[in-house]
Amino acid sequence: MCRPASWYGTTRSPASGGKYAYIGAYFGKSLLKHFKATISKQTEQTLAAAKEGDAASVVALSKGIAALDAGNKDEAKKDLATAKRIDPTNAVAQAFLDKLASASAKFKVVPERYVSYYNPAYLGGMEKDRVYGSYNYVSPIGYDDEHNSETIVRTDDLQWAAGERRSGGSLGYQYPATSKLGVGVELILSSWKDLICEYQIADWVTIANQYMDYDGMIVDFGYALNPRLSLGGAAIAAYGSRSYYEDSWGGGSPYKDESQWIFGGVLAAVVKNASGNLSWDVEASWSSERLYWFDLTIPTFVQNRAPVYVEQTLNMALADGSILLALKQANDIYTERDLYYGRATPMVEIWPLPYLALRAGGEGSLIMRDGAQAFGWGATGGLSFKIWKATVDLNYTFRQRPARTLAEIVIPESIFFVTVSMDGLLKN
Repeated sequence: MCRPASWYGTTRSPASGGKYAYIGAYFGKSLLKHFKATISKQTEQTLAAAKEGDAASVVALSKGIAALDAGNKDEAKKDLATAKRIDPTNAVAQAFLDKLASASAKFKVVPERYVSYYNPAYLGGMEKDRVYGSYNYVSPIGYDDEHNSETIVRTDDLQWAAGERRSGGSLGYQYPATSKLGVGVELILSSWKDLICEYQIADWVTIANQYMDYDGMIVDFGYALNPRLSLGGAAIAAYGSRSYYEDSWGGGSPYKDESQWIFGGVLAAVVKNASGNLSWDVEASWSSERLYWFDLTIPTFVQNRAPVYVEQTLNMALADGSILLALKQANDIYTERDLYYGRATPMVEIWPLPYLALRAGGEGSLIMRDGAQAFGWGATGGLSFKIWKATVDLNYTFRQRPARTLAEIVIPESIFFVTVSMDGLLKN
């Protein structure tokens, strides 16, 4: 039986080992269990340690547990938010506020190679360290050209075609340096192949292709300015190599090789409400990387800079965290081409079991290119499961995007994306 909040009173100073330490620990663990929030061992110990000024916060927590006993979950969440406002360092409320920290990352279709897998701003206020690795494979859906042993997508007049494949992976580690500052490092490898074909005398003929490799590193940080706002940033350094061929050079010409050093940066922010069930995050990334598309009017490869990437996500937790809703909006803004690629992806994730989650969503896209616009669509689905300290995220996505090589083509493609992450290895 949970007694009224007034029973606990304020008749005794919250000294170490006193009444408030016990009450705080009891309420804290009850709330965390009810809201399905996980905490570190350090936080668990903090719940049992009292300090000056905790009294009002503990009373708010006691009202929260009383509201839970009465079945009033909305009132319980309000009391939790009150406890957080009174005591911004309250670890119980912070644990619930951080519940959505990884949801935004899981709802990615596939990250750009110059974008952190986790929004850097989420590193601010993290309690446990994290190690993670990911792998992705992207392949077009189109015409199987047996001559090139590639899948190609053709123009409407069936005269030209492009094949574009990509694969890559990442390995990262994040660490809570202080109670407000988190730092991380991520290594990224990516490779892709582009093929340009022309239909000549009842067969497809390769007129150009290129192979590109990207080896990069992102060093990022996040800082919690207050319980509701965190800022983050990252520095990017990478080495890119390219090997390419154009039929216009004449038969027998060898491939040409070139390389480049690449630098860039990321700016990020996260805004959360006091009770932690609603958050909005945004990140913008830019890079000096040189890319190449194929101009059929010349015909040759033409250089352009990698697009500025801007992504924002609105996250909401319902049913005590067992249902997560998200609306992700991403933009590729090309500064040296007349091209814009934007997409909006609403998603839902449901945890029917403590160790299993299912998610699904759709994607609508807008392509603006050379004064014209086109619309695309897609769908995504996946699941997550937990094993010990590890979480495995599996995703499959179908989508339509502008070809990176031919301005005349929109490519339908399939994307396989898997991530494995583990929390609390060194700091728990």
